[in-house]
Amino acid sequence: MGSLNFKIIYRFLGITAVLNGLFMFIAFPFSYFNDENEAWGILNAGIITVFIGLLLYFFNKPKSTNIQKKKDI
Repeated sequence: MGSLNFKIIYRFLGITAVLNGLFMFIAFPFSYFNDENEAWGILNAGIITVFIGLLLYFFNKPKSTNIQKKKDI
């Protein structure tokens, strides 16, 4: 099967974490205006999730973005 490219996997996980955090930001105003106790917890979780997602995304950039066909040996 070969070796896995963990940089691509971590980068994809970073994208999904950022999207998850953004959806938490969408849920925050509804929780805040309904005076729920969990409103600030949702906001904190969204900030932490976006931060971790951005770390995963930016620290796992590919070294080269040159995409070419591999030459036969």
